[in-house]
Amino acid sequence: MSGNSLGALLAWMRDNPNLSGWDFITAFSAGQLNSLLQAHHVQRWLTHTAIDDLTGTLQIANTKLTYHLFGYRLGPASLVPGQASWQTPRLTQAVAMEGGLLVATERGEVTALSAHDALDALALQYRLPVASDGPRLSVDLAQIEQVHFALSDQVAGSEESTAFIRALFNALPESKRVSTLFDFPSVPGNRFLGVRQLALRTHDSKADGQLAVVLFASLEQGPTGSLPSDRSNFPFLLPDDLPGDVPANACVLLSRRVLHRAAYANGLTGMFDAAAFSYTHAGQVLTEMRATSGVLRGARRQVRTRDFMFNCEAFEVPAAGGIEPLGALFDDDGVQMTWRSQFALKCSYTRHDSQYPQLLAVTFAFTMSHRFDLCLATPAEDAGGLLLGYFHWPLGVIGEVTPVSGMPTLPAAEVAQIEHAAGLVLKQAILEGLSRNLTAYVPEQLLATALLPGGTSLFVEHAEYPHGLAAFVKAQGADAFRLIDENVHLAAGASHVFRVYPPQVGVRWSVAILPGERGEPGRIDPTTGVYTAPPRHAIDENGVKIRITVTQPSTAIQQVGLITVLPHALTVNPLIQVCWSEDQVELSAGTTGEQLEWQIINPRPGSGTLDVVEGAPFKRTYIAGAQVADLHYVLDEVQVRDVTSGQERSLHVLVQQKPSSLTLTCTPLAAGRRQFTAMFNGQPMADVNWRVALGPGHFVQRGRYEPGSNDGERFLLVFADLDSPFGLLEGHLIVVLDERWPDAVWVGSETITHLDIDPRG
Repeated sequence: MSGNSLGALLAWMRDNPNLSGWDFITAFSAGQLNSLLQAHHVQRWLTHTAIDDLTGTLQIANTKLTYHLFGYRLGPASLVPGQASWQTPRLTQAVAMEGGLLVATERGEVTALSAHDALDALALQYRLPVASDGPRLSVDLAQIEQVHFALSDQVAGSEESTAFIRALFNALPESKRVSTLFDFPSVPGNRFLGVRQLALRTHDSKADGQLAVVLFASLEQGPTGSLPSDRSNFPFLLPDDLPGDVPANACVLLSRRVLHRAAYANGLTGMFDAAAFSYTHAGQVLTEMRATSGVLRGARRQVRTRDFMFNCEAFEVPAAGGIEPLGALFDDDGVQMTWRSQFALKCSYTRHDSQYPQLLAVTFAFTMSHRFDLCLATPAEDAGGLLLGYFHWPLGVIGEVTPVSGMPTLPAAEVAQIEHAAGLVLKQAILEGLSRNLTAYVPEQLLATALLPGGTSLFVEHAEYPHGLAAFVKAQGADAFRLIDENVHLAAGASHVFRVYPPQVGVRWSVAILPGERGEPGRIDPTTGVYTAPPRHAIDENGVKIRITVTQPSTAIQQVGLITVLPHALTVNPLIQVCWSEDQVELSAGTTGEQLEWQIINPRPGSGTLDVVEGAPFKRTYIAGAQVADLHYVLDEVQVRDVTSGQERSLHVLVQQKPSSLTLTCTPLAAGRRQFTAMFNGQPMADVNWRVALGPGHFVQRGRYEPGSNDGERFLLVFADLDSPFGLLEGHLIVVLDERWPDAVWVGSETITHLDIDPRG
């Protein structure tokens, strides 16, 4: 047990029945909020508001190094633990940048190339301020702070990387840049549940360091409280000892005061047509409501007493008249209604043993008072809600209803029964008036209208009500069933069985390509949900995103999800990296499996070694070997193998042993052909030997390159050498084979100026 106890939470509620001045407080575990953000991410893809094309250039100050990013997509955000703060409304989030191409250049020469997908993405972390606007909390990616961008250790936390990412986000349209985290719109029919102010903070457990996102809210006619501090005794709201091992993924606290206010005050305002009330507050806390206009209307009614049957006519009572207008007094535990006034009642009454009615037209003075309380419903009392409401009318009150005029001279016992009947019809009219809008379903109303990320809703799993309501809830789709696997990554040709919860008979399945994507959607059995991803040749080299829909035919309710199909079950990066002897290069991989094996193929003099990265099983550090005096280059192939699938992918490290003596240039021609030229001391060289070391195609003559077939390869590595009076001259050039890379003359020379690429959203 971690020590996050229910007892500690309830003890705090006992000592703080007003919840530190807030009407309700809600907490979400990091895991629960991450699930909501995942659902929100899927929803944004389906509504074309996902961030799917981040492209720009980052020049590293005081260096010749430049990073070029093309076509990156943002994956779902997740919370970073250990970043709690009572002081500022913020979330620290980690997000994967995938589906893009990263090219590093130095002095205009390509030195590294990576293609990141959902298996091996660029890691981005930032702190995101949360803005409050009444009942809504939103975030704007243009406001990010403390960016950690994992291009390299040199870039990770720099001011220039922060400015770069912020500029990329600033260029996005508002529909993609700004998103709503939480929204509590008006509750239809109950304005007292309208959220006036919403605040967000993050809290970590002193017991085990768990992170919770906490919302504090004030409602209509309610106070605005004080936020906790690091020195306060505010409890962790997600206990781990709930009855029945119910997981505390989310918790909602509602004070008794707000529950009674939202129930009873709403009932009061619905009692009359054109009702109006005055409101009295102690500080910001509503203590009293009094009617200033409105008329209570009582219906025709029969009342039976011990000796008589009364047939009462309809009547009206001005709510704002009399000694004390109709009103309610609110305290920490309930509501007290008070009303002292007069009303006129016409009726006929007949003795049970007689057929001859007697007519009455009497004006009565009355002093009415009752108390209204909400209690937790027992299983036997369950009426579909957490709470039940009770009215307590005082018994045996003398003078509750007394005649003022119109009462004939009658025996005292008969007058007493007339007064009793008049009191009953008045109480019945009050209760019927209140019942139009009064409800005990206050928690359900509030939770049902809350708009959470991903369109999910809150459902109560367990509740406590000793000093206010503590409801422990789960977040899920509001419909009768949900798609279990709503964001799935698959390799081309792989299969997956989709399911719904709870299991349904007769649901229908379908898949379709999302707008703007290139490729085929694959196949799904419409009755079983068995899905087969499209083959590799049928999808884009960056993968394809597919919408999956499951439909319940009887109700036409649909649930949708997202499938990302990738060309391979294994991804490695960088695809190629240039370094110098004894340099270190960080290598990474991603897989749909669980275990990888790494090795350098056919090591030779000058080859490097691979070191394990602690705590990162899918990463290695390549350490280049010592310099080899008689070589210009050592080209190492690092092979990565997925133990489960047996699939293998390779990346390459080109280790320069000495500076290149030939400068190579490349000019694109028609139909994928290219013309390569070798320069020495600024002069073009003839009789150069050309070869394609890595990549498709071949040379035909004098540096003329023919492309050949390309099975998804992203680059060419070209070597050139020339025997000369100065000895063997050598050079290399990496050519990026991607449509997003500028189709222009590209070089491997420090004499060529940098080609700028304008950032675009």
